[in-house]
Amino acid sequence: MINRGARLTISNISISFGPDGVSASDPTITVSIDLTPYWLEIAVSQVRAATEQHERLLQALRAGNNDLVSAAMEAECKASMQAFAAAGIALDAFYAAVKEQVPIPEALIAQWQKNRTARYKQIAEVFRRAFDMCPRSAVRLRTTMREVFDFRDRAVHPPAVARQAVLYEELALGTEWRFVAFRAHNARLATSAALSIVAQLLARPRIEHSSLLEFCRPALTNIRPTVDEWEKDFGQLYARSASRDCATGKIGNRINRQHG
Repeated sequence: MINRGARLTISNISISFGPDGVSASDPTITVSIDLTPYWLEIAVSQVRAATEQHERLLQALRAGNNDLVSAAMEAECKASMQAFAAAGIALDAFYAAVKEQVPIPEALIAQWQKNRTARYKQIAEVFRRAFDMCPRSAVRLRTTMREVFDFRDRAVHPPAVARQAVLYEELALGTEWRFVAFRAHNARLATSAALSIVAQLLARPRIEHSSLLEFCRPALTNIRPTVDEWEKDFGQLYARSASRDCATGKIGNRINRQHG
């Protein structure tokens, strides 16, 4: 069974001709799959869920029903955390696929290990080496990666210490910081950043990496429906006229950071 996005390899094929006829060996069949589009789809679906819950929150607020407001806040938070986690995992999955196609110097890997280089920095550097981007775009990319991974880690490894309540502006009330950090607006920013990064980089592989070129063509086709669905629901993902500069954008100052 060859699913969408799977790569099939057949090796060890041999055919012999002899007095008894033709004989063939049993070939070795390997299958691999890039999970990046799966995780992007999960992130997008959770953004939709968070957006629906945020609308319910506002309706409950207008109706003065505090019980429904509380329930919608919790549901929005849960969906948003899943969107953040899926966006981060999508970038991790994309990195895993890309690094198999691009040689990384052993000395650089050793340096990362020695310095305990943050994962987002390692991923951003591999992307810089693999794809065509200018220095300014490389800086933007690293900034965006840091934001997505920071919030992903806060969702996956949440601190349990008590903190000062923060303002949820639409409610005009103070609440636990996670209800402000993990809400539909921020989930949409993180997911759009991850989807934009993957889509734009797939269109810009460096020509010296032949295996990466072969990987990017079908991979871009696989995520195109997700890009189209996103733009239908939430607007244009990135400027198509941004020449060959990888306009990955950034979400740093737009994600609510009142939680510190």
